Amino acid sequence: MERLILDIEAFCAEFKITPQKLLRDAIKAEWGRWQKWKAGEASPTMITADAIRAYMAALRAKRATGKQEDAA
Repeated sequence: MERLILDIEAFCAEFKITPQKLLRDAIKAEWGRWQKWKAGEASPTMITADAIRAYMAALRAKRATGKQEDAA
C-alpha cells in the first residue's frame, strides 16, 4: 500500500494534478477516498490498484507520443 501511495504522489507531482483528481479519473472514486487511504482507514483492492497503475501508464504513454491532453 505504501508503494502505491508513493507512486500516486510521484505521478501527480509529475502531471501537476491532485491525487483526488487522479482517482476520480482513473477509477471514478468518490471524494475522500484518497484521504482514507492516506490515513490507513481503507485500502484499495488489487484490481483497483492495477486499474490506477494502468491509467498512469496510459497517460505517460500518451505524453511520450505527444498525444497528451490536459490532465488537469
